[in-house]
Order: sequence, then structure tokens, then C-alpha cells
Amino acid sequence: MARETFIMEPVLMFPGQGAYFGGAVRTLCETYPEAQSLFTLIDETGASVGEPPVRPALTDPSDPSPEAMAADAIEALHLAVYGVPVFHFQYLERHGVTPSLLIGHSQGEISALTCAGAFSAADGARIVHLRNAVLRSWARPGGMTALGVSVAKAEAIVAAAGDPALAVACHNAPRQTVVAGPHAGLKRVHAVAEALDIWSRPLRLPFAVHCRQMADVAGPFRESLAGIVQHPLRHAVYSPIEGRFYRDDDDLLSCVVGHLLRPVRWLEALRDLHAGGADTFVQLGAKDSLTRTVSETLPQVTVSGCYGSRIAREELTAVAQRFGTTTTPLPPAPAPAAAPEPARPVRSEAPEPPQAPAPPAEREAEPDGDDADPRAVVLAELRAFYAEALEYPQDVLEEAADLEADLGVDSVKQAELLSRVVEHWRLPPLADDYRVSDYITLGQVADLVLAGRD
Repeated sequence: MARETFIMEPVLMFPGQGAYFGGAVRTLCETYPEAQSLFTLIDETGASVGEPPVRPALTDPSDPSPEAMAADAIEALHLAVYGVPVFHFQYLERHGVTPSLLIGHSQGEISALTCAGAFSAADGARIVHLRNAVLRSWARPGGMTALGVSVAKAEAIVAAAGDPALAVACHNAPRQTVVAGPHAGLKRVHAVAEALDIWSRPLRLPFAVHCRQMADVAGPFRESLAGIVQHPLRHAVYSPIEGRFYRDDDDLLSCVVGHLLRPVRWLEALRDLHAGGADTFVQLGAKDSLTRTVSETLPQVTVSGCYGSRIAREELTAVAQRFGTTTTPLPPAPAPAAAPEPARPVRSEAPEPPQAPAPPAEREAEPDGDDADPRAVVLAELRAFYAEALEYPQDVLEEAADLEADLGVDSVKQAELLSRVVEHWRLPPLADDYRVSDYITLGQVADLVLAGRD
């Protein structure tokens, strides 16, 4: 990569579809007047192109989950994914944070290019609004499916599925790949993966971006962007789709359109940037899907995020204090009055990889005395252990709750947590042919712990 070695300034990452949790925009708007202004601008821009306002859905006190928004208000979800990292960037910039470069995943490239100065905040929002419009017009039924395998294995599964319309859409991490295409082909992909005991999951997206099926909407999308002005870049932007840094003489609007048809080579981009000296990565926006892909791909680098949990914390302030130059005390990051119920996470185009939890720092109160029920004690310990690892409130981790169906914990992460349980409780090693589906609830995991102690 033709670029000088990086220094301490961080690489700022902008996530794509699905990078959201209920209440993220509402909490920002209640805490920061600038966030209110940005989402007002987003709605004003939408009105100028005939799109309905999205702020009411995003600031609804019921804090709709990403799943609910994907089903009923996907346009609002896309504007949240655009707006939250743009606000985070504006906040960090005001407090003296200077990035080494910006990089976006999928739709996140629009946010990255906006923050780099190529488009105004209003025009960036206009691009997302118009992108929503053409996606709604897409006539071919299709979707996307995440696979817990490498790109090479995913390509082999696609070939075995035998549908030429299928394509590998995203290379996210060493064991994270997303396939896009028609529903019939994706069903065959799932069948092949299931036969090979490979984790797979459909993404909650009603279209197949990053594949040739999107060719039908590319022309209308480009035409709709007429009149949007491109400006010189103020910050370097690396594209995981183009596989290079953007230049001022690029037709960036045509690039954004073309990205609907081309794969996101995120894994390769991370390795390319690291080879050039990048060793500090910060994810803007809600959740932490990109920080986890970095941790899995480049375990030796420093990674952090601005807004990683379902309960708003102080990550944004911490990033500003770490990398900024301001000496003015920063306001605290937003904190809700009560922890919301965790929704089953919607898989973005960058599905979250497994993350090994640290040993739990605190435990729930345990029964005392000889009459304590050993199983109740183990369940309390496991509840604290899983709550810390997943960043969920303990009260939702009920004994019979299905970790995947009810709580959205995929089988890859479940396997990682089981491995940590075996290590922490010093249990006998799991059999080579064990199945994660045998330990789908905390009650079943508790039985495993109790049996291992006998």
C-alpha cells in the first residue's frame, strides 16, 4: 500500500446495515443538542426528496429493536446507521481528534465519505434516502446469509449450492463471510452448511446487496443522485470495496452506486491497513460489530468503540479524551434511566464474531449454608458470567431462555462461551463430537457444570 507509516492517530471505522440498538438515537438526542440538529437535518433532507421523517421512529420512547425496525421501518434503521457515526465523528472532531484515515463497511462508506468532506451532511443523508428508495423498488426477491467460515470455504459452499446468481458479498473476518442472492439459492446454501455442521444464519435484509442481482437498480440510483456536489476530501478514506484509497478525481457517486453490485473485502482491507502501520482502530456508531472483526483478524492491535453496548456508556467520552487535544471537560456519555430489554441482535453485514469474556468480576448473591441448592448456585454464577460476556441484564438470562432463538446468541459465540465455562469451572474437556445445540439454555449449561463436578 503506497502510504507512509501511520502514527498514533486512530483509524475511524463506520459500520453498515444493522449497526444499531434500540434507544441509541433517542438517548443521543436527549443528551446532545447537536444530535437533535443532525437528525432534524436528516428529516428535512428526506422531505426534499419525498421521503417521510425517520426521527419519530428513532426517538420513540418504546425504543424499537433493530429487528422491529428491519421489519417495519428499515428506512429509519438505515438513516440511524448513517447518522449515529456522523454525529460521533462531529463530536470527536470538535474535541480535537484527528484520524489517520476513515473506512466504512458497506453503507458505512457513505458516512465515511461524508465525514471526510466529500459530501455535506445533508447530501450524505440524501444519498441514503435515495438509496432506500431504489432498494424498495427492487423487484427480485432475495437476501443475504452469514456463514461462520473463511471466504474460500464460503465460495466452495456457494459452488455446491449450484445457483449462478449466488455470490460472496462480504469478507468480514477469518471465520465470517456473507453470501447474497435469491432466496431459493440461499436455502440451498443453508442446507449445504447444515450438512457440513457449519453455522449459518439469514440476515434480516429484504434485498441482496453486494451482488450482481442489484444491477436492475444501479442505473436509476445513479440518475437520482444528479445534483449532489462532490467536494475535495479533507481526510484519507480507504475503500474495502475498491481496495484502495479514494482520490479527489474519483467519481464518488458512481462508486457508491457500484458498491451495490460489488463485494466488501473488509478482511483484506484490515490486513492492508495493518501492513501499512495502522495499529489503533476505533468504531463509530452503535454496537461493536466492526471492533470484533478487527479483534478476530488483528488480535495484536488496539481496538475500541464509541457506543458498544445496549446500555449507553461512556465510550464516546473516553475516545475523545484519549485521542483528542481539548482540555475542556467533556460531558458524560448518555445513560438511560433504566436498562432496556435486550432485543435479539439483527445481524448486520458484518456479523459479530465470538468474543471471549473476561472472568466475571462480580457474582449475584448466592445462597448460604448447607441448604443452598447447588443447581441454583451454579445458575446464579452462570447468569453473571453470561451477562458480563454478552452485556445483557442478568434478569433476561432465564434458565429456559433459548440463547439463540430468544437472545440472539449465535452458535459460534455459544461455542466460545462453552469453552470458557469449561476452563473457568475446570470441567473435563468437551467431547470432540459435542454439539452446541445440546447446550442451548443456561439450564443445560448448568447441568453440564454439575455433571463435570461429580
